[in-house]
Amino acid sequence: MKSGAQSRWFKNCLMSTFLLASLTMGSPSMAQDEETSASSTAARMGAVALDVILVRPIGVGQTVAGSVFFAVAAPLTYPGGKDDFDLAYETFVEAPVDDTFRRELGQF
Repeated sequence: MKSGAQSRWFKNCLMSTFLLASLTMGSPSMAQDEETSASSTAARMGAVALDVILVRPIGVGQTVAGSVFFAVAAPLTYPGGKDDFDLAYETFVEAPVDDTFRRELGQF
């Protein structure tokens, strides 16, 4: 009877060891996913902060300057036809407006 109890105890210990080993084998990958998630969140927040503090104000300046350049270029491009006029508008006005106001924060 003693050997049966010892055999059961040994089997239980062995099964517990295998169970513990299988659970801990999955932990490094889960921890790595959590670290990757945390670092990607931090990188995203850094990109958003850089965008708000530096890039968007520069974009507002580009929009204003582009509007002024378009006002100067429009009379010069209009005789060339609608395609030239549209190209000047897209280059000087539409591209800076899209970059400044329509782009998602942190997306460069």
